[in-house]
Amino acid sequence: MAFSAGGKRLFICETSKEGRSYLLELDEHQVAIKRVYHGLWKRSVGVVPFDTMKIQFLAIGDAFKIKFWDMDNSYLLTTTAAECGLPAASCIRFNKEGILLAVSTSENGIKILANADGVRLLRFIENQAVDTSRVAPATIEKGPIISTFGASCSVAGTST
Repeated sequence: MAFSAGGKRLFICETSKEGRSYLLELDEHQVAIKRVYHGLWKRSVGVVPFDTMKIQFLAIGDAFKIKFWDMDNSYLLTTTAAECGLPAASCIRFNKEGILLAVSTSENGIKILANADGVRLLRFIENQAVDTSRVAPATIEKGPIISTFGASCSVAGTST
């Protein structure tokens, strides 16, 4: 169960005993179903993780993909496989601004998906993160940077 970022809309994702998952918007004042979102995998395993972005979008890790809905439309907006490597039900979380989406991978890693604003932010951070004139070259490892919500790369990198 989750409220939208504005706190005015309540969403719940349930899995029936038969394994069918449902994403619902509830009318919290009347304790009734306001909207049923279509496009979930018919046989989900356990909990289906989801998150909301500001007051605009819902995202769910389902069926080895990330699925997106406009909150005001019951039908699936788009999906991404995030260049593969996702489990059947990825754990997901938007950042506060809704420009980055962290997604769990099958190999116990994390992929970061970004919209255009998120890509700009990550490039800025990447350019500001390490002053290479003060660090020995052997101590810096850089992984690939992120692209868009439609495609992503793992962010890997450590400095010691």
